[in-house]
Parts: sequence; C-alpha cells; structure tokens
Amino acid sequence: MLNVGEWPYMQEIDPDATSSFYGTATAVSKAGHAIFAFAFAFWARNSGMKIPLLAGRGICLVACICYLFVEFLPSNRRWWMMFCYFLFGVGYSASVLLRTYIARVSSTENRASAYALQNGASVLSVVVGPTPIWIALITNVIAIIFITVMFRNLDADDVQKSSEHSPKKDETGVLNRLKTLDLPWILILLVIVERFISQIGITTTSFLAAPILTIEYALTGEDTILALSISQCIVGILALTLSLSFYFFKLGTRVGCRLFFLLANILVVVGYLLTYPVPFVSSPMKMYNDTTKAGCDSATHNWCETELVTNLFVFLIIMILTLSFALPVSNLSLDTIYSKIVGHADQNLMQAVFVIADDISLIVAPIYSSQVFAAAGYHTVQIVNGSVYIGATVLWIMAWKRLGPFN
Repeated sequence: MLNVGEWPYMQEIDPDATSSFYGTATAVSKAGHAIFAFAFAFWARNSGMKIPLLAGRGICLVACICYLFVEFLPSNRRWWMMFCYFLFGVGYSASVLLRTYIARVSSTENRASAYALQNGASVLSVVVGPTPIWIALITNVIAIIFITVMFRNLDADDVQKSSEHSPKKDETGVLNRLKTLDLPWILILLVIVERFISQIGITTTSFLAAPILTIEYALTGEDTILALSISQCIVGILALTLSLSFYFFKLGTRVGCRLFFLLANILVVVGYLLTYPVPFVSSPMKMYNDTTKAGCDSATHNWCETELVTNLFVFLIIMILTLSFALPVSNLSLDTIYSKIVGHADQNLMQAVFVIADDISLIVAPIYSSQVFAAAGYHTVQIVNGSVYIGATVLWIMAWKRLGPFN
C-alpha cells in the first residue's frame, strides 16, 4: 500500500535522497524479512503459529506508528524511513507461516486453488493502495483482531501428518535437519533458482517504475504517483480476477502450473523486447527541469543525451500486463510446485528456506537495478534481465518431464 508513492515522497521530504539510497533502503527491508523468516518459522515450530503471527503484526503496527512521525524530524528523514522499512520487512516475515499453513491444510489436488486465494488476498492491497500510512495502521489492527479471534493453531494430528517425514525437534542445526529430508533436491534447487530470477526481473520493474517516470519520462512527482496509482489499480483488478479464476475454474489443475510458469516467463521476455528503445520508434529524453524537479540530470547521469525512451503508454501497458499476469502466475505456480515437491516433509523449515531464497532476490534486485540504472540507464537493465530470463526459460523446458509428477 505504500510502495507506489515512496520514491516521490522520499524525494519530497529529504532532497538528499537518491535512487541508489532508495534501492538500499528497500534492500534493507528485504534483508530484515529474510533474516527473521527463519526465526518465525522455528518459533512457530515449537509454539504454534498464532503467537508468531500476532508478533509479526505487532511489529508492523510499531512500524506504522514510527512512520507517522517521519515529517517531525528536522533532517535526515530518509534514514528514519529506512528504519521503518526494516521494521515492515521484519514484521511481514511472519507471513511465511501462512504459506506453511496452506500447505498443511490443503490437499494436493486443491493446492493451486488454495495458493490462488492467498495471492488474491495479497493483490487486494494493490487495488486499494497507495494510501496514507494511517490506513495501513488500521488494517494492522484489524488483522490482529482477526488472528486473535478467528485463527486456530493446527491440531496435533495435523502437525504429525505434516511432519511425519521431518527431522525430530531435538536435532540441532539447520543443515543437519535439511540433510535428513529425503527430497528431490535438484528440483528444489531448480524451483528456488527460477523463483530468484523471476523475482529479480519483476521486482526490478516495480522498483524502477517511479525513477523511470520521473527521470526518463520527466513526469512530476504528482503525475508519477497518479500514473502509477492508476496502473496499480488496474494491475490489482486483473491479478485478482486471475487469482479468482484459478480458484473457481481450477486452472492450476486443468492447465498445469508448469505451463503457466513458462507462459509467464515468455511474457516477461516479450515485454522487454517491446519496451526496448529502438531508435526509429523511440524519443530522446527530456533534460532535468529545476522547477518541476523532473527529467534527466546530466550532472548525475552521463547517459541523458544518448539514452532513448519508448512511448510512455507502451511502457505502462507492458508493465501492467507483466505485473498483473507474470507476477501472480509465476508466484502461484512455483509456490504450488514447491509445496508438492516438499510433500509431507517439514513444511515450516522448507517454506522458510524458500522464502529466504526469495528474499535474497528481493535484496539483490533494488541494489543491482538502482546501480545499473544510475550508471547506464534502463535499457541496460532490460538487456541483462532479458538474457537471464531466456536462460531460466531454457532450464525450465529442460526439466519439463521431471516436473511432471508435481504439476
């Protein structure tokens, strides 16, 4: 709910903020998410999921309260915002438990539909966002009430069933626990690598959207927020429709998650091709305007006079299609396949491993994309990401038959 307006807002309240700093702040948030995902997983393993979920929501509530006071600071507000981002990442890391819960209580046949509902719940925030921070504060309070009143821990029978092939609690060390699991590790590694690559590409697009609009397309902060808010609303509606289609029409069973993930990858590659600034259909960038605080500043970026930009509406349309189809489909497909590969093994531990691998990509993506964008422009990011996506697609096709039993 905060993401769309964050970059223009950070620039507004702290002129010393740069796109590179924004990337670092975002990476810090993801690092907090990765570090504490394991902590919440082990906590839930011993005490059940309800208390850790409440703790995660409580941390997010504290982050919202801290965020409310950012404009009261006289200087260096960007650093306070980074601290708030970190708290948001830590609090949201408890959501790994929901993935475990879904894997435990859903059948293999209905796994894709179950994850589709979770994905649909996530994109609801995309439809209503961005909103003021006090709205996020209220939703956290509502979530705490729902967890307290309605959420139930799994019964002992459920836990025993889900962990009948998992290591005992008295075994020490994460590596020792992982070694005891009899799983197809090559396929697990493949899914983790594919998730890493897909998150790198999609996170790059969503993270760089605001800097691209303000720097390459010279939109003001207000126009950037308006354009991205409308785009985000459309993305949310389309993604929610897709998630509901998975649930009601059982698309994950009828078509198969292997094929859906392949189509998502192809869409991303085609999107990079269609938005690449080809000379005869692209335009030069507008230079920085000190009045509007928008445009490409040649004193900061040495590629301002040589970089081209494609049509703004083409860029926004491709971004909408990528985020509304490729993002939910790739996440849903890999979540479903991964949970089926893990089976009745220790879902808490293995889902934490998956989330941390996921978070590593979310840490790398903002830093990598902001640095490459600042040094060489968005077209270089497109070339690198597109090439990596093509390689990932080839790997997926090579493993097609081995993925069949988990489709």
